Amino acid sequence: HRLTQETILTDGLNKDTDLLVKSVCPKAVWAHSLRWGIGAVLGEVCLRYKIPCILISHGSHPKPENVTSAFEHRELAQGLLFSPLASNNLLQSPHAEQAVSSFGESFLCTRSHPIMWSYDKIPSIVKKNSIKRILHAGTFKRWSVTRPWIYETSDEFIEGLSTLIRAVTRLEKVELIIRVRPMLECQIKTLELLLPKSNCYKIKTSGSFLEDLTLADLLVSYSSTTIEEALYARRPVLLWGGSQRYMHLPVASIEKPNKNSRSAVYVSKSEDELFPMLTSIMEYHESKPLTDDELKGHVWF
Repeated sequence: HRLTQETILTDGLNKDTDLLVKSVCPKAVWAHSLRWGIGAVLGEVCLRYKIPCILISHGSHPKPENVTSAFEHRELAQGLLFSPLASNNLLQSPHAEQAVSSFGESFLCTRSHPIMWSYDKIPSIVKKNSIKRILHAGTFKRWSVTRPWIYETSDEFIEGLSTLIRAVTRLEKVELIIRVRPMLECQIKTLELLLPKSNCYKIKTSGSFLEDLTLADLLVSYSSTTIEEALYARRPVLLWGGSQRYMHLPVASIEKPNKNSRSAVYVSKSEDELFPMLTSIMEYHESKPLTDDELKGHVWF
């Protein structure tokens, strides 16, 4: 049904988009998606009239670590990270470049600092108290859609948050901010009902994500563009969720930070490891942004 719907829509849009482009006469087109619908039609019309069309992905695309992740990321990247309809594909991080290389694609690509996500300058916000902050920001996918391997399902999302809350509850002077997008399969009322009762966390659906990220000492997520956003903001990332089948970014060899060595990305392999991991990260990363050396391989400088 979805394929038929998209085919009919795309075919119907072609003629009107062609008329629009000839009327406007654009010098170039910048697209955040050439995957389907109006985006794909616009890319096709630009290709027809040799109008430069630059694709800038609105998502995070890492190099897959195994054959299962490779299959899903390759499908996800089509029309988002690269497209035959684009005259140029902008790569906004080293991970995107490594992903394209691993897929064996030969489309024209150009390195770029983040445009569709991340920030030119992180504001300086003075903390009003001595409370340490952990920011959780992630995106789960409904059971009715594909790509379950590289994203959490709603039940895994709840499980990952529950274990995180139980660990944070044991930490002293640490607050957990949970930013979520309300969705039919997991609404705010559902979260409030299912998550453990604790004063250590707040659920937020509005306000400035940038401000929350600036005040955070750590970002926790499973698979989200916010992971790379945090790295560009020089905040460490802990990969954690309701499943340990997938890692969005490669993790350094050190298991936990210490006074002699830190990393930009960490992973906890079990709930038992979560509390000591958070303890170490809070101790060695609090109010100490990631350095250039720690961020090598993760960001363009």
